[in-house]
Amino acid sequence: RKSHSRVEGLQYELFHVLGTQLLSTKLTPIDASAALFAYAKASYIQDMGIFDHLSEWIASNVERKDFTTRQLSQSLWSCGKMAMFEDETLGKDNEKSVQEPPYLASARKLATALSQRTKELTPNDVAQSIWACGRLGINDFNIVYALAYRSKAVASKCSTQELANILWGLSRVGFEDEQIIHDLTKPILDPRKSPNAQECSNVLYALGRMHIRDEEAFSVLTEKMMDQLEDATQQAIANVLWAHKTVQFSTPQQLLDSWAIKKLGLNGIVIPADNPTE
Repeated sequence: RKSHSRVEGLQYELFHVLGTQLLSTKLTPIDASAALFAYAKASYIQDMGIFDHLSEWIASNVERKDFTTRQLSQSLWSCGKMAMFEDETLGKDNEKSVQEPPYLASARKLATALSQRTKELTPNDVAQSIWACGRLGINDFNIVYALAYRSKAVASKCSTQELANILWGLSRVGFEDEQIIHDLTKPILDPRKSPNAQECSNVLYALGRMHIRDEEAFSVLTEKMMDQLEDATQQAIANVLWAHKTVQFSTPQQLLDSWAIKKLGLNGIVIPADNPTE
């Protein structure tokens, strides 16, 4: 524990000292995107002015030819990651969280730029972009559909994690094209694929949010999840139970019992809340 605290202290000092130099340094695309990514990965929110400065600089320079789609999608993901961490740390009822963070405007510009360069997006690029849009609430029709169509085109090359993130993101922005959702869900049902418990949960939760009653998806992914119940969190199980209830599929007894044991230490049926958190 002492060692962990020492590392955190060193990290804080490094970000604080080196970060301030980014405010006056002449930046390049690779510098700015890498720094933004580092702030997000480290969940460093003590100097948000620097994070805002970096995201604004990137957004103001999206038309530069030396900005790759990898750098732009990673930067958009960084904004989504920071928003997630701020929500978890500050709480959604905190006064700060009610105000729109400055980097959200930058994120919208990044999403717009990426939606205009979809042919260049790799499976990882599009997965990060759609996940971030879902996390940040960027639901502009033209942006979302451009990214969704690209995700459909590369679905066969996506990993199970990428597919789960794409579906989760689309479910958060009011996406309604069931055919595209079907095309994105089908690859993850391939018997050769091995989605983990969290990925199964995310996909079923996404289908539930979109009120898509895909019998095959619920059957296959629920079975895969039940094979990994030891690795599933109680929240992941609760989300799957909620999804079953939302689309009116019967809930497997094994999942109910597992949720009861993990959540309350009980043996037997316990019905979870209707509104799970992610």
